Amino acid sequence: MNIRAYHFQSTELTKAKKTNPLLKSGNAQAMQQTLRKLDRAFNDMKSKGMGFPRYKKKMKSFNLISNKIELNGSYLKIPLLKNIKLKKSRDIPDGFKIKQAQIIKKASGYYVNLMIELDVDVPLPSPHGHALG
Repeated sequence: MNIRAYHFQSTELTKAKKTNPLLKSGNAQAMQQTLRKLDRAFNDMKSKGMGFPRYKKKMKSFNLISNKIELNGSYLKIPLLKNIKLKKSRDIPDGFKIKQAQIIKKASGYYVNLMIELDVDVPLPSPHGHALG
């Protein structure tokens, strides 16, 4: 079985975007994330003995990776989409930055998982105890 690697599929996606206007309108990061997930699934199948990747329904969930995702009060602002009204389960602490949003569609409605990041220098642990060797 010949499985195409991520970098090959990514270049093919770039070529396809030039000829297909429907692909141009979509979020590039979401498409690349899908290719990464597919590549990981095939690598896990080969290396870890997991089964062949299953077909999953379209639009069950998708990821948006962007530095431009903002939270303004009870609204989430995502590039290329309109403002989305939220019911927050918890507040985002000060200083944290939203790096990624995963939008999930369930029978009860839509849900958003936000991945946040804080730029902090973590100190190296000081050596203690006896050295091995």
